[in-house]
Amino acid sequence: MSNHQSYQGQTIEAVVQTIDDGLERLPTYMDLYFRWERQQWKVQDLDFTVDKAQWLAEMPDLMRQSRMAGYNGFYAGEIAVTDTLTPYIAAMPRLDQRVFLTTQVADEARHVVFFDRWFREVLGKDAAVVGDQMAKASEFMGSYYNFIFYKLLPEVADGLRRHPNDMNLLVEGVTLYMILIEGAMALAGQQRMLQLYKQMDIFPGFQEGFTDVARDESRHVLFGVRFLYDMVQSDNKYAYRIVDFINPLLPGLYDFGRPSPEFIPGMLKTGQDLDWTPKFYASALRRKLRAIGIQASIPEPTPTPIPAELQAMLAAN
Repeated sequence: MSNHQSYQGQTIEAVVQTIDDGLERLPTYMDLYFRWERQQWKVQDLDFTVDKAQWLAEMPDLMRQSRMAGYNGFYAGEIAVTDTLTPYIAAMPRLDQRVFLTTQVADEARHVVFFDRWFREVLGKDAAVVGDQMAKASEFMGSYYNFIFYKLLPEVADGLRRHPNDMNLLVEGVTLYMILIEGAMALAGQQRMLQLYKQMDIFPGFQEGFTDVARDESRHVLFGVRFLYDMVQSDNKYAYRIVDFINPLLPGLYDFGRPSPEFIPGMLKTGQDLDWTPKFYASALRRKLRAIGIQASIPEPTPTPIPAELQAMLAAN
């Protein structure tokens, strides 16, 4: 049995539990490296035959639009983090930290290849070069997404490239990359998407590969928490740096997690919590800050407003 087959069947809930367990007892950098060695998988082993048939079957336009928005967001995000990670390696002060981050570069590249296969073989969006499907992604992403992935992330990476000894900037970069993006934004989307697909019994190849992606990112998140914990232990000034970096990003983060107005009626009809994603962000950030050793208040998101005409319709029913 291959390594990849031996990991089949692990759920996104188990991946989230791995992170939660790691927050209670932080692994070392080499623990995470050896975990990477044990948890290898191959994009080429995934079977998308059923997935393609299910994608080509009829589905409501709104559902297809919603799914494409999720795929685009993750694919473009994987490209952005792959392109911006390498300056972090040179900036890390310790060899064991640099060793682990080399594994993360390989992980991020594999995630890009996973989505490239999905787009080519299932969605029918072929491209001459890996990633070309997302060449104009910023044109159809929201303003907060573009700010995080196409402005802030490249700015931090460029700063680290020019000033690899700037520990304040490195702390902010790890907070952005591993805590906010991977530990809150991506993890919420992964959990929501995978739970829904499992419930609907669709896209088995995607479920398997995307769970592998989430498992990879659980290591990255725990690395980020461990690094920031060590930095705060070395000098408490970094705790203030982390909190001051996160706080201005929270209002936009919560708004980013709210459903678009066109999806609200369907979500209410099926009993879904409109604020599940913003509340997940807040909870995820709180848990990680506590593990880092920071006692900071992360406010609850305000409820998603329901349009007046929809409120009237609901009241009438």
